[in-house]
Amino acid sequence: MKFWEVIEQRAGKTSGLSRPDQNEREKQALVQYTEELGKILPSSYLDGLFKTNEPSSEHDVFFRRSDNRVVKITKPGFYGFTVIGQDGERIRATPVEYFQRTALYNRVFDDDMKFEGVVFLGPQKFPCIAVSQPFVVARSKTLPYPLLEEDIAEYMQRLGFTKILRADVAWKRESDGVECYDCHTKNFIMTQKGVVPIDLILPNTSTGRSAPAPVWVRNLMEWSRAQPLPSLKDVLEQFRADTVSPKTSGR
Repeated sequence: MKFWEVIEQRAGKTSGLSRPDQNEREKQALVQYTEELGKILPSSYLDGLFKTNEPSSEHDVFFRRSDNRVVKITKPGFYGFTVIGQDGERIRATPVEYFQRTALYNRVFDDDMKFEGVVFLGPQKFPCIAVSQPFVVARSKTLPYPLLEEDIAEYMQRLGFTKILRADVAWKRESDGVECYDCHTKNFIMTQKGVVPIDLILPNTSTGRSAPAPVWVRNLMEWSRAQPLPSLKDVLEQFRADTVSPKTSGR
């Protein structure tokens, strides 16, 4: 049974239960199960991590040099976003929806996003989810994001996606029903061999089992992870870099 399936089973679902109440149930189940797994992280977990200025409405973003991974901590009070409805309304996700999104993201894009644990942060000591993924080396430390949306379009189309609502940010793959939102240029890194997605919203909308990433995506991700790490200064400059584009929007 997958991690999020255990949380979902323990939280249960009651007809007519409000999203805030469901969120609270899942939060309690998350903490309980994480304690059983020994993955409650101390506040000292953040010691030695380099906090970045990467703009994000969902996470605080850090760089961990010991294993060249980016660490993302959900903002105290909520667990990122998901998308509902035909118009693509973005709402706060529950813990289960957050983990469903992560699992789907790894499968579709062959990423290596891992659950690190839960750390209690903020004045109210809110249980925040910590995940990590490999640092992707950009082609340019000062312009790490794709300058052209055509680069993103080519990548998504090769994966079988077509544009849907709000044409500049949303894509859908008819073959398995997978949808991708928030596909702005700043949610991709431009590497020497093409774009790599780093932070997209994938709601659990697929009707069947999603197709795994094709060989060319797996090769691209394997190549990206194998690249020599730049100096710490260059890494942080990549995080701080901004791209001037009238169609670009932050997270």
